[in-house]
Amino acid sequence: MSDNQFAIDISVPQAQLSDWVVLIQGLCDGQLGAYLEERLEALNPDSLALMDKVLDDWCNYSCPTFYEFEQQGNRLRCHAEGPTGFHRGLEVFREALVLCGATVNVDDKSLLEL
Repeated sequence: MSDNQFAIDISVPQAQLSDWVVLIQGLCDGQLGAYLEERLEALNPDSLALMDKVLDDWCNYSCPTFYEFEQQGNRLRCHAEGPTGFHRGLEVFREALVLCGATVNVDDKSLLEL
């Protein structure tokens, strides 16, 4: 992976699995902005406040690409790529995912290793 590519690898509660699959698949289909806001708010409204500035940046400037969705049981994975500086928003995204009930799995160059 290049310096601007990162893996997002999370385990989610079985009871919310379908909601999480829809969220990650939507990201991989290029849906950010209002789509991501709605999904985060449904999982935990506090996560939306945390992501406010990051979403503004992602939608207006950095326009990250999420791709290669994979699912193994309740473990979901995809990749993210964006311009230089994009990784700063990923740490906030990680916090939002945890607030929503996900466990972030740490691998080399993963979301947690920034």
